Parts: sequence; C-alpha cells; structure tokens
Amino acid sequence: LKNYVLMYVLSSIFCVMSFNTFKNYENKVYKQLLINNGVFIEKLDSDTYDCLDKNKQTLVNKYDKTFQHGVGASGALLGFVAVFIFFNLQNLKKIKIILLYIISSYILYFTLEPLFPYDFDRSGSSVGHIGGLVCGLLYSIYLIIKKRILV
Repeated sequence: LKNYVLMYVLSSIFCVMSFNTFKNYENKVYKQLLINNGVFIEKLDSDTYDCLDKNKQTLVNKYDKTFQHGVGASGALLGFVAVFIFFNLQNLKKIKIILLYIISSYILYFTLEPLFPYDFDRSGSSVGHIGGLVCGLLYSIYLIIKKRILV
C-alpha cells in the first residue's frame, strides 16, 4: 500500500511540475509573439483589446490560457499505467493482461497523439500526462533496484 500511495503522489507531483514547466514556456512564447505583433500585454485593457484585429485577440486569449493550473490526478493514473506495463511485460499470455495492455496502449496513444503535430492548445495537459508516465517508469525502475538490493 505504501508503494502505491507513494507512486501516486510522486506521479501527480511530476505531472503538475511538467504541466507548469510547459505552461511557463508557452507563456514566454505567446508573450514574445504579442510583442512582435506590437501588443504590449502589460498595457492592455478592455478598450484596447476591442480595437485589436481578430488574430491579435486570438494571441491574447492564448496568452491568457497559459495561466491555467493542473491538478495532476490523470498524470498520476498514467504513472500506474507505466508501472503496470513495466512489471507485466513477461505476462502477455494471459487474456486479462492482454486486455489491460490494449487499454493501456489506447490511453498512452491518446496522451501522446496531441503532440504530433505539436499544438499548444491541444498539448498542454498531455505534457503533464507524459510527466506522470515518466515518473511511473522511473518509480518502477526504483522498485526493481530496491528489490535487488534488499534480496
């Protein structure tokens, strides 16, 4: 039980950290695009916003979305998916395991799919999901090493 709770918490934290890192990067990109288009976000009010053309308003809206926050619960679940896949690679002969692999692969595909082609609007939470997945893999490796050291 301790390992499950620890893995869930770590995957969730890693997911949130990945998501926030991505959002900070995205924020800088959109801010630079706004500056390049002559829009200074610090001086923007509702009257100035209404005078902007549609493309610049879209950039402002995308910039505003970079201030969203993520919780990390779905990334933590993907950490469980990673641990499951990692520890059951040798049990593919069992029907239940195959079914769970298909479901895990489906989840993994739809987590990674928005990244290709890359699109900020569709990819933000996917980066967090990948963070949870990576943490799950790292935790699996940690458990294997821990088991070998203690045995």
